[in-house]
Amino acid sequence: MQNTAKGCDTINTKCVGYPQVDTSPKPINEVSLKRLITKRNFMKKYSIPCDCIPFKSNIKALIYLVRKEGFFTLANGLPQSLLLSLTNTVTYFYFYESIKKYIKVNVTNHQILLPLTSALTAGALSTCFVFPFEYWKTLQQNVVGVNNQSGIELGTRVSDGFGSLLQRNLAFSGLYWVLVENIRRKVKSLIQADEEGYLDRKNLLISNTIAALFASAITSAVTTPLDTVKTRKQLFPEEYRNKMTFGIMREIYQQEGMSALLAGMRQRIAKVTVACVSVLTFYELFSDVLKTHENEREKMIK
Repeated sequence: MQNTAKGCDTINTKCVGYPQVDTSPKPINEVSLKRLITKRNFMKKYSIPCDCIPFKSNIKALIYLVRKEGFFTLANGLPQSLLLSLTNTVTYFYFYESIKKYIKVNVTNHQILLPLTSALTAGALSTCFVFPFEYWKTLQQNVVGVNNQSGIELGTRVSDGFGSLLQRNLAFSGLYWVLVENIRRKVKSLIQADEEGYLDRKNLLISNTIAALFASAITSAVTTPLDTVKTRKQLFPEEYRNKMTFGIMREIYQQEGMSALLAGMRQRIAKVTVACVSVLTFYELFSDVLKTHENEREKMIK
């Protein structure tokens, strides 16, 4: 029962399960909730007699978690989340906008190929910068109780799950930006612009919010199985080392059911939606402020 030892916490004598991770900083995250929700699936796979959660409600699971492990267990992984989000946001938007501008001028302006190619390239490059933070965050958030460790104290095998992380990020990035760009274009066509074809900031906010809302909800749901595989490979590298992504998905589905493959999906959708809407709207509003200032400056010079 080597796998059993991996799955149970020897101090609290309960299953740890497999947490879900995300790409935005927050004190209360779906990682701990998923660890509770997926205990029954983990028990079924390895026949482990654990003290498991008898309910599926997120609120009840959250209350249980605070009572059993303390309030500050919800902040596990917060430093890594902050570093991950900051690094990912800066590098991703820089690469995406630069690549998009180049492709639009020199290659194609196709409404699908342009955002898809830009997003896939930017996603691959930004993942190379953030994967150590993703690895350490996943390990820290899997700990039962408060964890004050950081960096290499958590683990040195930062490359574990890199392939699955890259697959998840590329799938999310490509689908998300194709949806965002096209939904935003459709919404803008329905909103009245000024004489020069520009939207005021209120309508700019509305168009980006609607686009990010629908795109992030759809994309986060679709990529949940990839995120589950990525997390398992990071937490249990020995068990999944030589297995391919779709092979792991098939194994999870056959042994634990579809609920295990999609565990944490509701929490992931809620978290990703809030993160994507806030990041995209603030980015576009800030960019609009800078463009307006630059235009006014040019008019003054002329």
